[in-house]
Amino acid sequence: MQQIQQLNHQHLFYFWVVAKEQSVTLASKKLALSPSTISTQIRTLEEHLGITLFDRTNRSMLLTDMGERVYGYADDIFSLGQEMLDMIDGHLNNKLLKLRIGLSDSMPKLVALKLIEPALKIDKPVQLVCREDRADSLLAELAAHRIDVILQDAPTSASTPIRAFNHLLGETSINLFGAPELLEKYPISSPRDLQNAPILLPPTHTALRNSIDTWFNTYDVRPKLVGEFEDSALMKTFGQQGIGFFPAPAFISKEIQAQYHVKDVLSFDGVIEQFYAVSLEQRLEHIGVQVLANSARDLLIDE
Repeated sequence: MQQIQQLNHQHLFYFWVVAKEQSVTLASKKLALSPSTISTQIRTLEEHLGITLFDRTNRSMLLTDMGERVYGYADDIFSLGQEMLDMIDGHLNNKLLKLRIGLSDSMPKLVALKLIEPALKIDKPVQLVCREDRADSLLAELAAHRIDVILQDAPTSASTPIRAFNHLLGETSINLFGAPELLEKYPISSPRDLQNAPILLPPTHTALRNSIDTWFNTYDVRPKLVGEFEDSALMKTFGQQGIGFFPAPAFISKEIQAQYHVKDVLSFDGVIEQFYAVSLEQRLEHIGVQVLANSARDLLIDE
């Protein structure tokens, strides 16, 4: 087995630039080296790895299948290295603070906005990078240090192969919202009024859906399920059109009513939704994430 210290990162860097430029000539201009020098270094890398990186049957530098795979790793290595240098430069010069946040695809967008906003108001310029994906994909990004924290509506399982820490940001009760025209057909003043009323809900694998289903069973009421949505913003958009009532966090009730032109109908008493920050550290270290977490304690209350 080859050892990582045996890998010549300078040769790998030359390969990476040629692959990006798809030309030894263009790469030589960028690196201020002669084309022959770069070609020699890449052949040395190929000999060391025991593989062919480029298909040289054509004039252009086309990657082989194995070359494509190596390029993917090299791109991760040097992109991450540049992020590290940018981070150090920003820290030493007290200039730009990059805040890279992963949002699970089930995280309500308005909640994310309210939670992140305070971190953008600290006494230094902040550059925000938001990535939305499945929780497992975001954990891989977190482990590779491509993001600083994950915001999600459920804790990360202890069985995950990545050692991550769940930080409870807070919790909020859940209310039911509906478009005015829908309320004319289905005037709701108590849980019993939801019998056979059209409703939009998150999917069954979510904690919120399980809590709402339990709430329906408690009141022995059966609404008409007309849609399930992974994306809470999409659910609100359908709700805005009067297609069905929908649940949402109570602490952003004013924002939901203003943005989607709906009314706050009733509270799912006893149903709560929790929000978490997931990090690789037991104690949050990034100043922007610290501000986010501290502010969340005051934000996650029902207004």
